[in-house]
Amino acid sequence: RPTGRLNYTRVVPADDLQGPLSADWAKRRGVKTVCILDDNEVYGKGIADLFDERCREIGIEVLGHDSIDAKAQEFKSLMASIKAAKPDLVYFGGTTQSKGGQLAKDMASALSKKSKFALGPLADFEPADRSPNWFVVFFIFIALAILFTV
Repeated sequence: RPTGRLNYTRVVPADDLQGPLSADWAKRRGVKTVCILDDNEVYGKGIADLFDERCREIGIEVLGHDSIDAKAQEFKSLMASIKAAKPDLVYFGGTTQSKGGQLAKDMASALSKKSKFALGPLADFEPADRSPNWFVVFFIFIALAILFTV
């Protein structure tokens, strides 16, 4: 802050654009089917609902849209049911604070490399809430993004 003034710049689209833009991105990546999860909170559910709506508009088949219990310790049984549906993409509307990291870990161990995982508002990674293993979760997101989009 050389001038002593505080500045703010938002580097992600407005909330109401994130879901539809994510669906458009998925379509360009060749996604034909998707399972959508959300954290049942205003932000995550809102983005997931907008993603769902846009998917249906552009011809991506929505195989399911469920809310998770953000207090759950793991999501292995949920991932088993998603695996049976064989989606091209699993989309999560939520944040790292509402178990995005655990979902990514459980998905990586349950689903094939052909399935992709997208965390809707990844920009909401909250450094203030880092657990002792925050860096593991963060790098899992980066690794999944690389692994499942190549």
